[in-house]
Amino acid sequence: MRWSLRSLRNLNHRRVWIVGHRPDWVHKVHHLFVRQDESKYRNSTKNVIAACQHPDISDPFLLFNDDFFVLQPIEEVPILHNGPVGGAPRSSFGMSTYQQGRIDTRRLLQQWGYQRPLSYELHIPLEIHKEPMLDVLARAEKANIACLHKRTLYGNVAGLGGEYADDVKALRPADTFRPGDLFVSTNPATWQHGRAGEDLRRLFPDPSPYEVDDPEGATMDPHDVVVVAQRTKATVRLADGRTIQRIYSKGQKVTVAEAERFNISVHPDKKKPQPKTPAEEPAPPADPLTCPDCGFVAKTENGLQSHRRSKHGGD
Repeated sequence: MRWSLRSLRNLNHRRVWIVGHRPDWVHKVHHLFVRQDESKYRNSTKNVIAACQHPDISDPFLLFNDDFFVLQPIEEVPILHNGPVGGAPRSSFGMSTYQQGRIDTRRLLQQWGYQRPLSYELHIPLEIHKEPMLDVLARAEKANIACLHKRTLYGNVAGLGGEYADDVKALRPADTFRPGDLFVSTNPATWQHGRAGEDLRRLFPDPSPYEVDDPEGATMDPHDVVVVAQRTKATVRLADGRTIQRIYSKGQKVTVAEAERFNISVHPDKKKPQPKTPAEEPAPPADPLTCPDCGFVAKTENGLQSHRRSKHGGD
């Protein structure tokens, strides 16, 4: 989630809501608590319902998972699908709960009259309108599908359409994103031990305004954010030696550290304020009755003059 939040600097947004569990290191977000006491699939459906029912969450809103990452600056999320929902995979090991959920969701949509439903399970953000999503989830409740593919259910009933795209999920250790990709998603294994996770950590090294601290414990000051003055291209080197071009758009907010690292031009009035250096205190005025040559202290001005004439040959 930490790096998913960091990637939001590539997406224009107003507020961030976390529904369900909120880690301790997260701040400056809105939190809607939902008890996570069922399977991860049923918990995620409960979270979506709670978000759709909450009056303070915008309508529409963008639905993210905590392992979705926005790789390039974009103004809005495109509507994409993965083609017709596939059938059962041929495997001697049987189907996983997720795969069975795909089959059950397709069957349900066909019962509702959508004979060739499209899959919207691309592991990318999806814009959700509250009332249509609540309607389809209420209709699907009787089917009791263990892993309901709610994005697919919603996308077909709402008639989203869209363009075809490949699923961006990195499933194998060698999988990673390509230059120009807009999104990527990981699973626990590919995040911790795969190329995708390593490349993402390298791509988003700087804390976001939504972190109390970074992994090393350095505090992130929300004022350490500057505004890009002009469109800038930066070259980022990934763990395997490949390089990708990252584009910073005019008006985009970045951290001071990131601006310095990639030599990004920022608005002068938005630069990080420099700490004020304390002015040197002026030297205390010399004592008028102290000899500047030897430090002798006289009781009167006449005494000081007599001392200087006799000891130093002067006034």
